[in-house]
Amino acid sequence: MAKTFLTVSGVTNYYGLIPFQEGQVVFLKKEPDNIHDPEAIAVRLPYIGTVGYVANSPRSVVRGTMSAGRIYDRFGDESVARVIFITDTHMICRLLSPKKANAYLKRYDAYAEQIRSMIEEDPNDEAAAPGTVGRISAGPINITPLWEK
Repeated sequence: MAKTFLTVSGVTNYYGLIPFQEGQVVFLKKEPDNIHDPEAIAVRLPYIGTVGYVANSPRSVVRGTMSAGRIYDRFGDESVARVIFITDTHMICRLLSPKKANAYLKRYDAYAEQIRSMIEEDPNDEAAAPGTVGRISAGPINITPLWEK
């Protein structure tokens, strides 16, 4: 399979580029019920939630990358991409092969299961913050930005 690169846009609407670094993996989740774009693919980070979307507009897709519409049928409901480099407003990612993506998804699910069991053992444990379980369903966690500390 040829290398598939994609542009992540809209990060300024969430946490900006603060939570990202080159080489990091991000999770992709299709949103067929999205009212703005039926081919929307959300970009999510575990324990944070949605951090952007795969660009799907000719104005937002960086040259040499594919839009959400062009990669929509290349994977099932979810997949994984690796951050290749970061610009001032976008991230360029490479879509991982289904085999590698499944390995990351399984590894994360196993880790999430360990967190679930910790929460069940002691629901008042400070180490297991609420809303941290589930790769796709987890809501955002409260993060104090560095500039506010």
